Amino acid sequence: MVGTEKFRQLVVEQGRFQVPAWDSVGVETVADIGSYWELKFLGLNAAHQVPAMVGPRLGATLIHEAVLIPEVGALLQLFHKELGVILGDDLMAVYGPKIQRRFKDSAPMDTIVRVGARGTSKASERIAYAVERALVITDGEKVLKAPTFVFACWLLNLGCTDELGNTFQQSDTELSKLDGVYQEVLAWTRLENRDHHVLAHILRKIGEVVRDDRFVVMAGKAGFVTELAWALTELTSGDTKTAIRNLLVRAAA
Repeated sequence: MVGTEKFRQLVVEQGRFQVPAWDSVGVETVADIGSYWELKFLGLNAAHQVPAMVGPRLGATLIHEAVLIPEVGALLQLFHKELGVILGDDLMAVYGPKIQRRFKDSAPMDTIVRVGARGTSKASERIAYAVERALVITDGEKVLKAPTFVFACWLLNLGCTDELGNTFQQSDTELSKLDGVYQEVLAWTRLENRDHHVLAHILRKIGEVVRDDRFVVMAGKAGFVTELAWALTELTSGDTKTAIRNLLVRAAA
């Protein structure tokens, strides 16, 4: 027997050719696919990195296993809620819970290694992109806390070691290039005076090493760097679950 997940969604953009009555089997036919693409890309693909990047810090190996950890599940809820800045609060209030239920479904037995593959590019294209998009929409006023926290977890995951010192596997060809960066991040977290300019320099260095300008751009976003510094400090001065709980308190304030 092969198990499948319960979640189903297929959206097709109308073209100039006649198509079968796909709507009779649940297919949505729309005039413009653009908004649906962004909803899926951020609400599903980017959100998938919450368990994929936070789960390894807690020893999880499967997506549903990570999301069923109460703190990770709560972080995913906050992630979806904050996406309302980009996608609309009403839309995310409906779509977010659907995706949360999907990620909790154990039938696919989806692995964190698969979902988190190419983590460096996903940290840029999905997580940092969401933060950057919200900053543009709000004229620099709104820094998304949950995605920034996930980005901090990605930085710490460059060492392929969880919070207890156990090693885990990642599928990312950029890892070998970023070992020096990882050591710099660790050194920064151990400083008594954690200068945000140093952290920004590390982000610029990542951009130069992997040739991705978004890391350089984000290094120039003072609000993002400040929030990232807070997340890294919380994650390395305590444990991941406590750091998430503290984040949820800050987000609710």
